[in-house]
Formats: sequence, C-alpha cells, structure tokens
Amino acid sequence: MGGGGGSPLSRRIKPRVRGPTVFAAQTFYILSLLSRYN
Repeated sequence: MGGGGGSPLSRRIKPRVRGPTVFAAQTFYILSLLSRYN
C-alpha cells in the first residue's frame, strides 16, 4: 500500500483527509489479515 496516494480513489479524496484515510485503510487491511490467520 503506497503512502504517495497515486491511486485514483485516493486522489478523489481531499488532500487533508488523505493522511488519516490511508492510515485507517492500512489498519483495516492489517486487521483483516490478522483475522484471516487467527
């Protein structure tokens, strides 16, 4: 998952909101991986 926000979806989001949104997306991604292996 990139921190630059090069995907069209993240570009559509406001720049100020992009940081926390990417952080939340990464957290959700990690939680989904953990729940998959547990």
